[in-house]
Amino acid sequence: MIPVSNGEIILITGVNGYIGSVLGMLVLSKGYSLRGTSRAKSSTQPLLEGPYAPYIDRVEIYEVPDITVNGAFDDAVKGEALSAISKVHSTYIPGVHGIFHTVSPVDFSLRTWGTVVEPAIRGNATLFESAAAHAGPQLQSIVVTSSGQAMLSPDPPGGYVFTEADQNTWAADLAKTMTSEFPEEKAGLVMYSASKAAADQAMWRFREEKKVKLFAGISYAWRAHRVHIHTAILRDVEHTSSDRYWSASLPSS
Repeated sequence: MIPVSNGEIILITGVNGYIGSVLGMLVLSKGYSLRGTSRAKSSTQPLLEGPYAPYIDRVEIYEVPDITVNGAFDDAVKGEALSAISKVHSTYIPGVHGIFHTVSPVDFSLRTWGTVVEPAIRGNATLFESAAAHAGPQLQSIVVTSSGQAMLSPDPPGGYVFTEADQNTWAADLAKTMTSEFPEEKAGLVMYSASKAAADQAMWRFREEKKVKLFAGISYAWRAHRVHIHTAILRDVEHTSSDRYWSASLPSS
């Protein structure tokens, strides 16, 4: 049974991804309308024609070919005035009320700072810039999906338990100084770790420097199994954040 709309809109970047597509089903099942971004709209067709089909009137897809471009997420976050119903009244669709930012470059074959770390940093920055400038005062929260690699350090003491207070401070330095002699089988993971740590730190800096008055949080996922959501909805998804966390992260209606 389709839930009654609660009148609020959630944006999920990378909605066609493994985590993004599952989150999309979650927010739709809670009565939210969904805006999703993807590099190509065509890649979201299996979702629109499959599990999202019953909610199709509440789903909008925005094509964002390059997340590093200034204004990349402007259209996805902001409201818009529709054609006037009369000379006095017009219809206005508000901007988003919450954002799950799941999109980030992941390609372990890439080996340079410019192709891995910089796009991750810019991808967070452009999202926050668009949200701060165009979303509107109804935006309550932004959750960025990150990785456990953003907090890990090499050779921790036996039995050490990592928490959100830990930060990966080693990967960025190593990634910047990596030479061609560095073991190829380890280079991709170092760059990935550096990208996650640097992007997280850039997000917190932006929030503090710009004095953005909204909740911003990071989910540190350790593992996410591949999910073909168009054939097996919400099955065998494993990550450190429970469904209760995701539900609590949604703006209250």
